[in-house]
Amino acid sequence: MLKKAIVLLSALFFSAAYADTCPSVIEIKQDNFHGWEALNTDSGEPVSALKLKKFKRLVKAFNFAYWVENAPEGSGQCYYRQVDEVAEVYFAKNTLAPLEAEGNWYKAAWGFLKCEVGLVACRLPE
Repeated sequence: MLKKAIVLLSALFFSAAYADTCPSVIEIKQDNFHGWEALNTDSGEPVSALKLKKFKRLVKAFNFAYWVENAPEGSGQCYYRQVDEVAEVYFAKNTLAPLEAEGNWYKAAWGFLKCEVGLVACRLPE
């Protein structure tokens, strides 16, 4: 019984310490960004209410996530697809660096870490 309790507590601790994911499409459509900020892909500035409304209507799927050390808009960055194109809106917030050893993240251009294997697999530490 004690062994089961230790395993359960360890799992809860690990998931709490490493449980941040990009907002899902459903969460985006419900305005539940859980701390992520909606930004314009061209400028990195906050999006207008009109652009966010359009994005929420057209967003179809999570595309990929970047982790960019010391990025002014936020180190964790989430990108999505709209119908047949990359969306003009992305979400960002400061997170700790993901673990490359997990195999979901790899070094991409300019030393950024990138994850393309799905929303849940692209977890970021809080």
